[in-house]
Amino acid sequence: MTIAWDAFLSVVLTSIGGAAVIVSLYSLGVRFVTDAELLAPKAAQGDGSAVRKESFFRSVAYICFTLCAIAVLYEVYLIIPFFHK
Repeated sequence: MTIAWDAFLSVVLTSIGGAAVIVSLYSLGVRFVTDAELLAPKAAQGDGSAVRKESFFRSVAYICFTLCAIAVLYEVYLIIPFFHK
């Protein structure tokens, strides 16, 4: 029995890359939500610039969280053999 080292290396690199993408997207999402929360008091007072920035930050945060969820679901799809029939 031999080990297919090229396949093993491919799995390792893909796993590390996928994990890095998921962690980065989630971290960016949290960062943008935090920035939006910091701008919320100014936006509530009617500052137009703060309203635009807050809505932009929240939109980007939700996009990051959505992409993170899609990446997690895709990796679960790849791991579970039931889906590959």
